Amino acid sequence: MTALAPTSAARRNDQGSILPLVLIVAVVLSLVVVALAKFVTTDLIYAGVTEDRAERQATATSAISYGVERIRLGQSECASSAGGFGPLTPGVLDRNGATTTLSCSRFASGLSDITGWAVIMTGNGVAADLLLVKGGGNKKVTGPMFITDVTDVAFQGGGTSLEQLDGDLWHNRSTCPGPAVTLPSAYTFNPSNARGALCTTQIWSDKVAQPVIPNLSTLPVNNGTIFTTDTTTGSCRVFAPGRYTGTASLGSGDVYFQSGNYYFDNVGPITVKQQIVWFGNPGGDTPVIANPNCVGARNADPNIGGVGAIAYLGGNSKINMDTQGSMELFGKLVQP
Repeated sequence: MTALAPTSAARRNDQGSILPLVLIVAVVLSLVVVALAKFVTTDLIYAGVTEDRAERQATATSAISYGVERIRLGQSECASSAGGFGPLTPGVLDRNGATTTLSCSRFASGLSDITGWAVIMTGNGVAADLLLVKGGGNKKVTGPMFITDVTDVAFQGGGTSLEQLDGDLWHNRSTCPGPAVTLPSAYTFNPSNARGALCTTQIWSDKVAQPVIPNLSTLPVNNGTIFTTDTTTGSCRVFAPGRYTGTASLGSGDVYFQSGNYYFDNVGPITVKQQIVWFGNPGGDTPVIANPNCVGARNADPNIGGVGAIAYLGGNSKINMDTQGSMELFGKLVQP
């Protein structure tokens, strides 16, 4: 057999076929590179979307936790008739580039459905010194308070102070938060790092519902002195529910008003001085003010089924808290 060497024309044809192969390989590699680039780009975009979603979820979770804590501390207006959280520090909920809106809804109506108020100062008929603290010593109020004008807080006499426990001082303004609030140095909050003055655009009648007032004319009438229906148990003076007229004097010693309704009709000032006064059986609540002299009278309360008491003041009746005087009222579980 004789082998024949390829001709020059055949060699040229073989050499010319390399270029298409190179082009095909280059195109395939380009497609692979483009696909990989698109995959990497898509993965980066997905990673960014996932990161943004995680940040927004973390922001929303933080807002919910913040709202729950505000409600727990009683620093929201969810319990008011208009509802809402009230003023929030600008940007306090805005994190990770997200803008968060916090809101709440009211599901019930009536007085203090969720949180109660220690004191509400409406300002009706008062021209000055809406909150006047005097008489010396450290006064204490437990729970939230509302005052129409936060600038109308005054102290009289040396050594007089007011400590608000576990509550904030809500005050009305046309816009919130408004300028900083400067209270007298004798006004303190406890705990100081969690409580303080809070602004609201709502007026007092937006904060609480109008209470249901019973027919006071049906209450047992006392036409003599305020002591007519009391009984003295040891060093505790006990009063029964009813309508009181005449001279208002609690005398000396600690006092217990049995559970029920009381109407003080034009009795003048009721002065609490160097004594402790309890209104109503606290039920399952623990009294803030200890009154050991009246524990026996409280436990023997025949009206214990109607836990708590309400005092209605008519005409010129008012309560004066004098030197070393303390008063604690336990709200009725069933109104009125």
